[in-house]
Amino acid sequence: QIAAIGLLYPATDGHWVNASGPDLPEGYFLSGEHLVWFWQHYLQTPAQATDPLASPLLAEDLHRLPPTTLWIAEYDLLRDEEEAFAVRLSEAGVKIRSKCCEGMIHGFASMAPLSDRAAAELEEFAAELRQALS
Repeated sequence: QIAAIGLLYPATDGHWVNASGPDLPEGYFLSGEHLVWFWQHYLQTPAQATDPLASPLLAEDLHRLPPTTLWIAEYDLLRDEEEAFAVRLSEAGVKIRSKCCEGMIHGFASMAPLSDRAAAELEEFAAELRQALS
């Protein structure tokens, strides 16, 4: 049985796979075009985007998930769906610790060696996850 889940700015809704054209949003570091590319390479068919195994935000029931630590980047195209996922987990009774990391962009954890702020957020995330596993 999984004891805990740690999620850093996760994609939780595969509807991006069906996005196209100039209406795609642009963000810091991660663009709508990137999201479409990632989903198209993650799924075998666009129809799989609605499968809760690929898009957990679309699951009817989340109550069986383990305690979850979820860090959200303030400037991330995925922020709305990540916040919605945190709400859904809470409503399902899942123990959730979520945080919106102010001033951070998608991918900030990989920038920890170059940014004290990113390193501090990553360390706090790791501490929360260690506590959830203890």
